[in-house]
Amino acid sequence: GKKLGLDEGKKLGLDEGKKLGLDEGKKLGLDEGKKLGLDEGKKLGLDEGKKLGLDEGKKLGLDEGKAEMASSIARNLIAMSMSESDIAKATGLSIDEVQALMAG
Repeated sequence: GKKLGLDEGKKLGLDEGKKLGLDEGKKLGLDEGKKLGLDEGKKLGLDEGKKLGLDEGKKLGLDEGKAEMASSIARNLIAMSMSESDIAKATGLSIDEVQALMAG
């Protein structure tokens, strides 16, 4: 009787210990996995955001530079007494934009 009780107790103890160990291991693994996933996701998101921001900034800068260059050329052509329509054709500016430069 005593040996059977001891064997049964050992078996129950081992089963319970295994279950608790697995549960704890799963929980720790999930927590660690979540943390690593979040960290990786943040890093990828930041990298993507930086790239998109730089691309957008470059495009805006180039567009502004082109517009400034067209205005500068138009001002030179205005000083040379070129017609509004020829200045618009030469620079890609609208007639309204050329007239605004002439007025300003």
